[in-house]
Amino acid sequence: MLDIQFLCDFLLNKEFNGIAQRLTFKGYSNLRNIMLIVANILRSKVILMIDDDEVVENKKFIDRTLEFVGEKYRKKILYGKTGYYIYEGTDYKLIQKSPIKRKLWLKETYINEALEKIIKSKKRLNQTTMAFGGIMVLHKNIYTKIPFDPNCLRGEDTDYMINAKQFSFEFLLDNKLKIKHLPAKKPIAYWDKLRQDIYRFIYTREKLRYFNKINIKQLEPYPAIFLKDDLEYRAVVTTVNYAKRSLKKKDYTFYKESFKNAELVFKDAKV
Repeated sequence: MLDIQFLCDFLLNKEFNGIAQRLTFKGYSNLRNIMLIVANILRSKVILMIDDDEVVENKKFIDRTLEFVGEKYRKKILYGKTGYYIYEGTDYKLIQKSPIKRKLWLKETYINEALEKIIKSKKRLNQTTMAFGGIMVLHKNIYTKIPFDPNCLRGEDTDYMINAKQFSFEFLLDNKLKIKHLPAKKPIAYWDKLRQDIYRFIYTREKLRYFNKINIKQLEPYPAIFLKDDLEYRAVVTTVNYAKRSLKKKDYTFYKESFKNAELVFKDAKV
């Protein structure tokens, strides 16, 4: 297990004070940045990221992860690629829950739609609108220049892919690279997940507008659906739908937090 204090001391000895002071295990982006730092210290040419809730089932998995990375592919050097997750009983598809209450927030449906097109492609490497941090491969020429954004509460992997493209790094999805994902059942209320997504999509949308290098159409269908001008409307309608349901069930905490989400859309999330 990685000792963060040891890593901090190592960086301080090398006079990387600023980096050492920011090291933390809090948040996915920070965890993944620690991976990049360790890879850099080890002078790794390529880094493969696998999370602890995944299972490798293919004997050729490692060989496949390394294929094409750092090499010219269709006239461009491939600096990063991602595979995709498969789940018990549903293959690569996520289950869309509560389609009526979430009719304007069908995130799982849009993710499935985006993945299906790529996975069924005859080409092995394809342009992608998403990335999966638990099965991501990065060449040193990209991971030494682009970190994971610590401000991303969720979706730091897709955000990384978007940032890579904004700085003209080729980043593709390998439809022959997959891994079984066995996520732990976390007791997180939906209002909390929705809140994190609201922050995430507003933040990503503002970054895209600031850099002005990627057209939202290039990210269709997902995450583009949540990066348009009607994002606030979608978020408010969804939170109100859940507030109504929670009031009927006398779940007053859920009711209160749902309306707080609606308020955050126009306040904190915009800061």
